[in-house]
Amino acid sequence: MNVKRMAATVSAVIMAAGAFSLFPEISFSQISAAGETDAEDYLFHFDMESGVSDFSGRSATVSVTSDAYKGSKALAVSGRESEWNGAQYELDPSQFKPGSEFAFAAVFKSKVDSEFKMTLQFTDSDGKTDYDKIAQGSTIGGSFVMLSNSNYTIPEGSSDPILILETTDTTDDFVVDEVIIAKAGTKFTGPKGFARLPVSDVKGDLDGDEKITIADLAFLKGGILSGWTTPGSKKNADVNKDRKRDAKDAMYVQEYLLGTLDEFPNEYEGPTISIEERNKYAEAFSGIKLNSSWKRDDENNPCTTQRFGADPGWMVYKDRLYLYTTNDAFEYQANGNMQEN
Repeated sequence: MNVKRMAATVSAVIMAAGAFSLFPEISFSQISAAGETDAEDYLFHFDMESGVSDFSGRSATVSVTSDAYKGSKALAVSGRESEWNGAQYELDPSQFKPGSEFAFAAVFKSKVDSEFKMTLQFTDSDGKTDYDKIAQGSTIGGSFVMLSNSNYTIPEGSSDPILILETTDTTDDFVVDEVIIAKAGTKFTGPKGFARLPVSDVKGDLDGDEKITIADLAFLKGGILSGWTTPGSKKNADVNKDRKRDAKDAMYVQEYLLGTLDEFPNEYEGPTISIEERNKYAEAFSGIKLNSSWKRDDENNPCTTQRFGADPGWMVYKDRLYLYTTNDAFEYQANGNMQEN
């Protein structure tokens, strides 16, 4: 190995390790545009300092949290089972008339990478419930992002307007702060969020660049100490495939960077089953008489004819494959349409 390259790598590893011993969590500075919005243009400003105001849960629970963007309190949304579960606020139809224009803004945050959305629910001219996007945006877990639309027009022919705060791709808890409705044309300043990291298939690559670098070691140590905020970091942190994400994984990544390890070992041992357990299950299956299969050997169509069998476990007994599936269910989008997945 090149001595200079190895020395630089060693120094970088030591610096990364030292940094994370002092700062156990990777922190990101908030990004804000310069200047302040003129509060005189605000029609409504919900800072949550006095409680949840008139916000209610939309198949979710709303409460006050101290995890605020400004001040000391924010709105927490929890107990979600679908993306459309969130918070809502009923707008006054005498003020938010069809064709009128307003500015909307809100600051969102979740512990995981998420795409957030402000939606207007309304009743259309045919008496049917409909939805219209006000603003949409994403950020990485643990960081705030402001969604805003300075010129949003209430749909023509609409009634019963309701402001909805939701996500599009996760069911995790999230917080909302600084919900503002203002005069049309009002410009807002707030956190712009951070680009979400891609997910690669390379074990040890936590930042999604298809390489294993010092940055990945930093992400790994941060995740072990403070939790995983991105799907890629959690997925690729278990470099030795032992179903754990711990100091041993960090050690292997460090050895790889130092050049003392060419590839990560596979240390998955699998479940251990005692002789007594084996005999018990063998006896349980001993009385089963196998019928002829519905499928011939040359028929490679799927094992099941429906989609309610996600993440199955399997067992082979006397050359027969047995599948044990989960109890899956339909998922729905915010507009009520079925989610294809």
